[in-house]
Amino acid sequence: MSHSTDIGSPGGSPEFRDPADLAAESARIYDICAGCRRCYNLCPSFTHLLDAIDGHDGEIQALSAAEDRRTVDLCFGCKLCYPLCPYTPPHRWGVDFPLLMQRAKVVRADREGIPLRDRLLGNPELLGRLGSAFPRVANWANRNRLLRWGMEKTLGVDRRPHPRGSVDQAAWRSSTRPRSSSTLLASAWPRSACSGGTASR
Repeated sequence: MSHSTDIGSPGGSPEFRDPADLAAESARIYDICAGCRRCYNLCPSFTHLLDAIDGHDGEIQALSAAEDRRTVDLCFGCKLCYPLCPYTPPHRWGVDFPLLMQRAKVVRADREGIPLRDRLLGNPELLGRLGSAFPRVANWANRNRLLRWGMEKTLGVDRRPHPRGSVDQAAWRSSTRPRSSSTLLASAWPRSACSGGTASR
């Protein structure tokens, strides 16, 4: 078994994507976290993990695949736990919980592929371009209860109403477009000078 910090990133070592090595490393880190609990109420991932461990009387090996999967799903890599953990590298225990969760997601993607939900929600630039190109359609879809229910079931997007996008983007663009230099010069020049009069002194 290799520590997650020893094998680096997905392209750094074959062990990073090895399911057996991941399982052993997960058990090691989960055991350390269960004994420390400094991060118990820091994020839902730790809360779920430690509650699940307590539900099995502290037996890490008794965690089900569903419980482990939920722990991974609840971590979105904010790394708030990292500076609070007393066992991160260079400590000899080398606990890197965010990297462990990243490994778990990579191994899962190798085994199951990347679901449509993650492909879409992981590309906010594409979603933004589509919503901007068809704002009326996007707003209609966001207001449609049946479509919101369908998105919740298929993509995991909550069915609650979403923020409404702006439809009249042409007006917004014209109001935010910088004025030309000639316009700025004309506005700064005294009106009397433009009409042939004498500017007041």
